[in-house]
Amino acid sequence: MSAGANFSTTITANQYAAIETECASVLQFQHGPSNVAQATTVRRKRGPSLSRRKGQNGTVYQRNRRQTDKWLPNEPAYGRYWEDTPNGRTKRAIPLGLHRTRTLAYQKLQQHIAAEGINDAETFAVNTRPAVTFRQQGRVWMKSLSERRRRPVRPATIDNYQWLLDSRLLDYFGEMPIADISNGAVKKFVDALVGEGKVGPKTIKEYVGVVKLVVASAIDEDGDQLYPRNWNHDFIGMPIVDRSRQRRPTITAAGVEHLLATVNANRYYVLFAALAGLGLRVEEILALRVSHVSEDGRVVHVRRSIYFRTREDLEGTKTKAGIRDVDVPAPLAALLRLQVGSRTSGYLFTTKSGRPLSERNVLRMLYRHDIKGGFRMFRRFRVETLRKAGVPEHLIRYWIGHSSHDDEIGQATRNATVTDLYAAGVKNDVQWRQEWCEKAGLGFTLVSPVLPKYASNTRREYAASLPIGLHGLQNRLPGRFVESATSALQ
Repeated sequence: MSAGANFSTTITANQYAAIETECASVLQFQHGPSNVAQATTVRRKRGPSLSRRKGQNGTVYQRNRRQTDKWLPNEPAYGRYWEDTPNGRTKRAIPLGLHRTRTLAYQKLQQHIAAEGINDAETFAVNTRPAVTFRQQGRVWMKSLSERRRRPVRPATIDNYQWLLDSRLLDYFGEMPIADISNGAVKKFVDALVGEGKVGPKTIKEYVGVVKLVVASAIDEDGDQLYPRNWNHDFIGMPIVDRSRQRRPTITAAGVEHLLATVNANRYYVLFAALAGLGLRVEEILALRVSHVSEDGRVVHVRRSIYFRTREDLEGTKTKAGIRDVDVPAPLAALLRLQVGSRTSGYLFTTKSGRPLSERNVLRMLYRHDIKGGFRMFRRFRVETLRKAGVPEHLIRYWIGHSSHDDEIGQATRNATVTDLYAAGVKNDVQWRQEWCEKAGLGFTLVSPVLPKYASNTRREYAASLPIGLHGLQNRLPGRFVESATSALQ
């Protein structure tokens, strides 16, 4: 009998139970709840990786023939290889033409694979990245405009970009992957706009500009563009903006005088006279405070602007050159002093509650007097007046707030020359500026407003106190000024 058989016959059931109880007491097993969390199996999601495959070599073949069949030099050859996409790998076949041997056809396929960058790590990363649509990247780009520290974009510009996206771009490119937006895709979009005949070249240029910015905003963790493009305007068919055919409405001296004669509110009389006599942007003139006007009213300090949607008072103006000191002709200076009165704080042009005037209400007042053309017509009128008086061009740019010198990173803007940079300090000569301001004048006459029969005594007293009269070389002087501006300057 074996030892195992003898052992099995000597242990009874009772003895086995006793041994099991003794082992449990020694090991001290605890069957209660444990504080240790149960281990779970975590599978690491593995995305596509170029290091886990040897690369693409591809194969060459001839149609309806096996790889073991004899190569036919007179039959066309084809190449086949795998192409990486965000949705996985797909087969791609290309024609290679006629080749005497299989080896020559294979060499042609290798040249194509190298030119396409199929085995390039950077191309592989771009092709296998999850597809981002134009709509998604557009949201990322719009969010970055207001958050970036370098050259932050003003709210009005952001609103304009959003309007361009909402009006047409999102409808056309919204669900298209950024990787597919190329010269060909933009060409189809431009052809569609030109075919409609409702959009001008300038607007088409703005649409395409936003498309470029959205595509360029897709960057990797190192700040490099994911989809660099070499935009070809000739291929796209980008219309050329003909500045001579652009609509630039302006107002005449007779139009300004008609507006001043018919306006029925004191603050609007001064506001429209200042718009035509100073050439400020409407967001700049509505942001003027009492402290921005000098004591004699001869200088207006432009430092802030009003955002028309929220009526928020913002630091700075549209451009860096917009922060300036604008000289005021004498009759308009008297009008500004009258508008300031005894006030020491607050906005220059306010509502009854003390808030700045709304740009919409000012525009509505213009429409009420049948004057349509926007606020820029007053700026154009002022530039025409200054040019007719022979004011130096750099002084005109300074008063209007157009940039003409190097910006903050040293890049020359417009046609600035070294001489312009040397003479930049001329604008600090207040006496010289005011001499030219008086020579140029207003360009229109401060006419007396036509008061209705029910006008109050306060309104009549205000109209009587206005500095009515002629001023400057460019005033409309019927029958009293016949010599030329050149002889008058002499």
